[in-house]
Amino acid sequence: MTKDLVRAARQSIEKKVLEDRDGTRDPNAYTKEFRRECYQDQVKADREREERQKEASMFKDYNELQESMKAGPLPVYGKDGRVRQANQGKYEWRYEESNDKTCVIFEIRIPKYLETGKVNVDL
Repeated sequence: MTKDLVRAARQSIEKKVLEDRDGTRDPNAYTKEFRRECYQDQVKADREREERQKEASMFKDYNELQESMKAGPLPVYGKDGRVRQANQGKYEWRYEESNDKTCVIFEIRIPKYLETGKVNVDL
């Protein structure tokens, strides 16, 4: 086994020496850097092709609308200027008001491992 490995290593070295002598050896032929550069070029070409297709599409307005509606942080204020109330975590909650209208109870069930320091309540 060891003899086979030594023989294979010598053959590889001899091949590299011959390629160096002939001028056909490229030291950057297939390295990690070369592969990364090829990948980045491919990603760039794909983005450019996708942009050209969007510009030439007959659904250009629809695509722009979809881009503007992509999921992102919800705005704090609604269209009418009031503060939005959003239950992004989909937590269960309960709201009660006393009969004499002097007491309000708002109960929300939060996850077990939610840091209570992160809960901000304005009264």
